[in-house]
Amino acid sequence: MSNKQQDHSTHSHNRISRRLVLKLLALAPLCWEQTYAQLNNPEPVPPGVLPSVLDVLIPGDSTPGATDLKIEESLLDTASQIPRYPELIQQGTQWFNTTSLRSFYKPFPELAPNAQIRIVEAAFNQPEMTLPRVFIERIREDAMTLYYHNSASWTGMDINRPIQPLGYPDHEEPPGKL
Repeated sequence: MSNKQQDHSTHSHNRISRRLVLKLLALAPLCWEQTYAQLNNPEPVPPGVLPSVLDVLIPGDSTPGATDLKIEESLLDTASQIPRYPELIQQGTQWFNTTSLRSFYKPFPELAPNAQIRIVEAAFNQPEMTLPRVFIERIREDAMTLYYHNSASWTGMDINRPIQPLGYPDHEEPPGKL
């Protein structure tokens, strides 16, 4: 075989045929359609995951916790009005449940509180702009806002109105004794 023939045969093995490119282009719309369908029809949120995450963030003690004040319902209502927020919740809760199953062989809502806390901490420690970190930071911010908008959360706090925009009721007085 001459060098030219050898070079030609080597290059023909490394080149993508026109026929293969046309086949791939013909399949592309199917791939795009499936991806688009998955984004518009996400799997349902695993039951109990979101309330369990919220209870880790806002546990009940001498004041009511997140589930006591139905923060999940308020959060889902808020999310339904914001583009892509329901998908974030769905994907974020899936991440929590999958992480729980891989790490502890149980769904997230069935874990002991210490194990749930470890997974929440892991979400906060993920790199910025990753799904778990974006999810947990957004959920925490919105859950806290919804929680403190509810006057039932003020129990034992010696306040009878929201702190903003007027400030603490006694902000002009000197601090009292503890």
